[in-house]
Amino acid sequence: MNRFAVMNFSSVGPRANRFTSRQENKNPSANLFTRIFELLVNDRYAEAEEIIDQELLLDPLSGEAILAWTEVKICKGELDGVIERVESLRHDYPTNAYYFLCQVLLELEEWIEDPNFQSHIQMDYDDYVEQVAKRDGSSDVFAKIALASIRRGMWKTGMTYLVEAIKAKDRESDGTEDILFLLDKNSCVLERYLDCLPMLQDQCEPVYAERELVVKTVCLLLIAYEDLGICEAWPVAIGLANSSKVVARAWEDLSGLFKKWCPQWVQMRRAGGVRLVRARMFG
Repeated sequence: MNRFAVMNFSSVGPRANRFTSRQENKNPSANLFTRIFELLVNDRYAEAEEIIDQELLLDPLSGEAILAWTEVKICKGELDGVIERVESLRHDYPTNAYYFLCQVLLELEEWIEDPNFQSHIQMDYDDYVEQVAKRDGSSDVFAKIALASIRRGMWKTGMTYLVEAIKAKDRESDGTEDILFLLDKNSCVLERYLDCLPMLQDQCEPVYAERELVVKTVCLLLIAYEDLGICEAWPVAIGLANSSKVVARAWEDLSGLFKKWCPQWVQMRRAGGVRLVRARMFG
C-alpha cells in the first residue's frame, strides 16, 4: 500500500482563474492538516513538527494538531510514544473523533506489518472509520478521514467520505441550490462511481476506459475544494491531475473533459428548477 501514491505536487500548470499550482503554507485556505500533509509528501518532517509544536502550545488538546502529529510520527516510524499518548487521550476523551482516528491509523500501521491481517485490512479499516464518523458527523471529520484514507491508497473509502463531507457542507448551505449528483435520482450513478474507485490504486497512466473515472474524481474534488472550501480535497486533486496526462494537459480549462464525462455533475439546480453550469468550469 503506497501511502503517497497519488501525491505528486509537481506543477501541471496554473489554473489562472482560481488556484495556484499548490497550497503554500501561508495560504489562508489551507488548514493545519493539509499544510502538514504537503510537508510530509515532500519529506519536510522538521518543518512539519515545528508547526505542530506551535499549534499544540496554543491548544494541547487540539484534535487536528494531534492527528497531524500522529501522521508525522507514523511517517518517521516513531510509534511507541504516539501509541502511549493517543491511548491516553482516547481514554480521557472517548467521544473525540480525531483521537479515535489517530488510534485507527496507528492500528492500520500494525496491520500493514502483519501478513496475517493483509487480507482483512480494508474491511477492518472501513469498520473502524465508520465508528469515527459516528462520533462526529461534521464535514471536517469526514474530510480528514478522506485524506488519510486516500494517502494510504484506499480510494473508495476516501472518496466515499469526501462525498459525505460534501453532503455535510451542502446541509449547511442556504438551500438555494442543489448539487445534482447528490440528488436521490442520481444515487445509483454515484454508487457505481464509488464501486469503480479501487481502479485508481494502479499508479500508471489510466487507460481510456478509466479516464472517465479520473475526470469525475477530479470534478468532485474541485467542487469540494473550490465551491465548498474543503481543504483536504486540494492535494488529492493536484496529485490525481499529475497522474493523468489527459487531465494535466487540460488543467487550465477542464470544461471540455467535464462536459464529456460528467455534465450532470457540474450542474446545479436552483430552488426554482433552473439549471446552470458552474461558471468556473469554463475557465
